[in-house]
Amino acid sequence: MKTRASQPAINHHWDVLCHDIGHRTAGSTGEQEAADYIESRLQNLGLTDIQRHHFEFPNWSSSRCMLKVSVPDDPKMIRPPRRITSARANSYSVSTPKKLIRGRLAYLQSGLPLDFDQPLKGKIGLLIGALALSDEKLKQRIMRSGLKALLSVDTRVPFGWPVSQGAAPHWVDGFNVPMAGIAYHDAINLVEQLPS
Repeated sequence: MKTRASQPAINHHWDVLCHDIGHRTAGSTGEQEAADYIESRLQNLGLTDIQRHHFEFPNWSSSRCMLKVSVPDDPKMIRPPRRITSARANSYSVSTPKKLIRGRLAYLQSGLPLDFDQPLKGKIGLLIGALALSDEKLKQRIMRSGLKALLSVDTRVPFGWPVSQGAAPHWVDGFNVPMAGIAYHDAINLVEQLPS
């Protein structure tokens, strides 16, 4: 039996997996929902020898992650804090302290040495290009910078909905800056609000 893939069908599956189910890191409820969905689609195609394989892995989980943005230089607070719903703790990020992390935003662009030639101590960095975190030199620049936390953006998926991201445990070994990922569109909105 041959079945042709159609653009609307592909878009529907993409939307269900990435938007409706969303967060699918290993061991999460979303991972199970995605596996169930894929298995049901394969069964609908008439496939009968469908198998799932389970394996152990070093688990990591996040209890919650919330990001609020406000304009501190606004004396009348015309614009109240706005919650960014795409914020997700990066996999294998260290935990934040019990009290909230507050700080001004520092735009680090893609994390080149020149991007760190600004006062960063006590600020929250915004890095466009989450895969750059595998670069040992960038990790060292971040750890020496005095940043309180880091927001990173996976530029491979420029969507408005939440995207799970993170780094392999060996990439973040010894890395003590709490990290969260935000959607590409939210990052662009933040950059547009920064003073020139």
